[in-house]
Amino acid sequence: LQFQSREYVRGIYVSKKSVMILDHHLDQVVGLSTILKTEYLVSVCANMKEAEAAIKEGGKFAVVMVNNYFADTSIDKVYKEIQALLPTSQVIVYLPSRLLNPEMTTGLVKLIQKGVYDVAYQPFHPSDIFWMVGNAIEYQKKKKKLEKAGVDTKKAPKKKTKKNILIVEDEEHVRKSYKELLSRKYKIHDVDSGESALACLKEEAGMDLILLDVGLPDISGDELIKKIKVTHPESPIVMLTAYQDVELLVSTIKKGAVDFVLKSSDRNMLLLKIEKARSEEHTSELQSPCNLVCRLLLEK
Repeated sequence: LQFQSREYVRGIYVSKKSVMILDHHLDQVVGLSTILKTEYLVSVCANMKEAEAAIKEGGKFAVVMVNNYFADTSIDKVYKEIQALLPTSQVIVYLPSRLLNPEMTTGLVKLIQKGVYDVAYQPFHPSDIFWMVGNAIEYQKKKKKLEKAGVDTKKAPKKKTKKNILIVEDEEHVRKSYKELLSRKYKIHDVDSGESALACLKEEAGMDLILLDVGLPDISGDELIKKIKVTHPESPIVMLTAYQDVELLVSTIKKGAVDFVLKSSDRNMLLLKIEKARSEEHTSELQSPCNLVCRLLLEK
């Protein structure tokens, strides 16, 4: 499979970007390579030894997709080795499902903090995979341009103080549930209306993230976003929604929201999405309305 994947793609798509799949599970490799080889030059490696050989052969990989599970080593060690071999490549970790336990969520959050670009889930959907890989490549291009211009793209050391999160949700039980979940790690401000949210933001100079309910009783979600962006343009906004209303979410995304969370989602998934939204990669202009709508349609 490794030989066929390389020869097939190299023979036809020589001008395409290169993607490495690092995985020893044949069924997962087949699924990913089948999707990716239509747009990218794909190399499949079962372990780090094969990955090193591919790089020594001259492989320049824009993106590395790696399985979260390795029998003989940890994903942390694998990621460190990838960074050492391919310091400019973006890494996407993928999992067997969207069901995350607390331990797994903690591990993924740490990986994102260290620099992993994104997390994918099975079953793989072409639109989801192309969205992640395409954004990772575009992000890397912009990062290189900034570095050439002399801009320091390295993240500043994280402070030990708790980050501020504002929860804007009119349903008390939902608001309390989120507050209880997040209060151990973040300093939580919670309000039940758009009016209260604006008042809170006037008092709080820096808000690291805002969880905003799409359907508030006193103001629409997209209208509130416009007002928030005037005073807190740098604060990423993640929309909370109970249902998949594509038209409404497109409107909020155009106004400046960076992501969305279905209220029925697993709570561990919420933690992961918050960490991603707070990272530089996921609050950039790469979050286009088209890409986020594709993700909305794929959410369960």
